[in-house]
Amino acid sequence: ALRVGEENILTNPGYIARNCNAGGVVCLPDPFADPNLDTSKIQTVPDATYDPGSVATGQPQYVIESLGSNWINPESDTGFNQTANAHQYGAQGKSSTATYYRITARSGDPALIGDRAVVTLQVIIKQS
Repeated sequence: ALRVGEENILTNPGYIARNCNAGGVVCLPDPFADPNLDTSKIQTVPDATYDPGSVATGQPQYVIESLGSNWINPESDTGFNQTANAHQYGAQGKSSTATYYRITARSGDPALIGDRAVVTLQVIIKQS
């Protein structure tokens, strides 16, 4: 589900549940536990991508959240305060920004899998 979510960030912008960097938006650490999450933004991994076989009781799900685009890209040039010269001479170097997304995935919908455990994983993805 994490990989499917990562593939869908740029190709399906409608899958992004919300912008956590926007004013007034509060994003809890686990979006599945957030009563304010628009449940239509919970994506289910399609059967063609994941076959649960006989061991799983349902399809994995994921939520994509934008963390904003005003974060410094650590892969760009020096950036402010990253070299001794920046302190000595006031040089700030060239620094670009990157957009980060948080993808939270779970092994299945708790309402559908009964008394089975639900595994939740999370990753932060950088898009330059």
